[in-house]
Amino acid sequence: MIKIGVTLNKNVGSAAIIYKLHEFSLNPLSSFGNENLKSVFEVLDQEMQDTFDLPFFFQFYEIDANVNVIRPYERSYYFKYFELCKIRTKRLEAFKAKRGKVSNEDLDYIIGSASANLLREAENKLRLKIGAKHIGEGYINETALYYKIKENFQDIKVLQHVRPDFLGRQHYDIWLPELKIAIEYHGEQHDRAIDFFGGDEAYKKNVEKRSVKKTKVSPE
Repeated sequence: MIKIGVTLNKNVGSAAIIYKLHEFSLNPLSSFGNENLKSVFEVLDQEMQDTFDLPFFFQFYEIDANVNVIRPYERSYYFKYFELCKIRTKRLEAFKAKRGKVSNEDLDYIIGSASANLLREAENKLRLKIGAKHIGEGYINETALYYKIKENFQDIKVLQHVRPDFLGRQHYDIWLPELKIAIEYHGEQHDRAIDFFGGDEAYKKNVEKRSVKKTKVSPE
């Protein structure tokens, strides 16, 4: 049984606190999410405000406001979180096999996993907002760069994946037509041969394509 040391309000479950709670689990964010924590927090704070009536972590405890205490639920109550957070089966089997009250260690793990799940969903919503794919479904750095340029050059047109007529079948990653500036976002495979991207043969073709592209300029 734990005494409530805070007022029951939504601010207790802010995104910053959720981020600290996830430390009991694996880091759910990609490098993009970690580099844009402020934006992830803004998405998560809004999501929690719209979803939870009480602070996020109070769903894990039985609350008795009359005597100002919270206590863990029965063990079976927490089974759903293992499925929701896709926690490995062996961990669930071990949790089910235990007897007696749910330990603080188990609660730390469950709350940490649920927190990690929320953070991952928040990053995916941020990615969707900027037109990028979900975590693990594709590269995002180029898209992030596009939106940063678009944000800082609001008075001019900034286009992504554009194929001007003079380029033929090739395209620019980012194109600022009014300034006649093209930006190509090159991964490591453009600087050296990478087996995953086709090795030496693919690297040579990339070099040839880039050389051709550099000779083509806007006729305007």
